[in-house]
Amino acid sequence: MKIYSINKTTLIDYPGLVAASVYTGGCNMRCIYCHNAPLVMCPASLPTIDEEEFFSFLDKRKNILRGVCISGGEPTLCPDLTAFIDRIRSYDLKVKLDTNGTNPDIISDLIRSKRVDMIAMDIKSHPEDYPRICDCDVSIENIKKSVSLIINAPIDHEFRTTVPSGVFSEDDMIRIGQWLQGARAYFLQAFKEADTCMTTGLQEPSGEEMNRLKSAILPYIPVASIRGID
Repeated sequence: MKIYSINKTTLIDYPGLVAASVYTGGCNMRCIYCHNAPLVMCPASLPTIDEEEFFSFLDKRKNILRGVCISGGEPTLCPDLTAFIDRIRSYDLKVKLDTNGTNPDIISDLIRSKRVDMIAMDIKSHPEDYPRICDCDVSIENIKKSVSLIINAPIDHEFRTTVPSGVFSEDDMIRIGQWLQGARAYFLQAFKEADTCMTTGLQEPSGEEMNRLKSAILPYIPVASIRGID
């Protein structure tokens, strides 16, 4: 597994657990608000962390950590993902997968084989709006399959949408809410400006804008909440 970054301790990435996060490289989307364009566009130009270094770290922290979050990039593009997860699980740690949902067959296999304990899927917009946000060709049918798999899986899950200022309307949120009815957790995540953002000029949303979008989605997903607004 090519690891590009490790967050050695997080109380955020895996809700309810003290965890570590590892970040893979490469992605099959080009989302306008992506905050780590180099990792998506040119991972081969970035330094990597040896896999054995990561597992040496787990050896030292296995009495403190309770889980590992595998993020990216898009982890389901990694051919050795399953073997990597199996090795993590040998430490008796829970595994959370962050994904864009473009590979439902892999998601299905990970759920069926009980290799993951939680999945977080990024929802870019309502299905018809994906091309505008992702700036690439994407199989909406695969995205829909992944949503259905995750909602109906016997594991924890969350869906989340990153919100730059002015990018989403209340109608967009209504359509997302109608699509994701039945989700057990959904978050609107406030976009944060960064030098490594895929698109320049995007701005952080106000609390007022975030609350307005949340109000639009609540009739369909009563558990919807906001992240990233102080």
